[in-house]
Amino acid sequence: EENELVKQMFGRLRDHSQQFFQAAPGMIQGHEERLGFELHKLKNQYANLGCESASYLLEKMYQLAQQRRYEEINQLLPQFKTLSDSTLIQLKSAISH
Repeated sequence: EENELVKQMFGRLRDHSQQFFQAAPGMIQGHEERLGFELHKLKNQYANLGCESASYLLEKMYQLAQQRRYEEINQLLPQFKTLSDSTLIQLKSAISH
């Protein structure tokens, strides 16, 4: 069922987002290749669920990672955390109805 697929996608996005925020400081300081991979993966997950604002910000962060501009990524993390939290709340509400 389509709704079940969306619920599964939401669950993976929620879990991956939580894991990303826990691991982000360490990735910025020494695991730069993983950082780019994780940003790209999250961007796609948000885009697949129609979350354009989060996807756009993640694309910007991904491009910064490609340019090794890690301090700028670090500065964007709080903005992304806020956007991620509000987006996940909106998605959960939309799926529940």
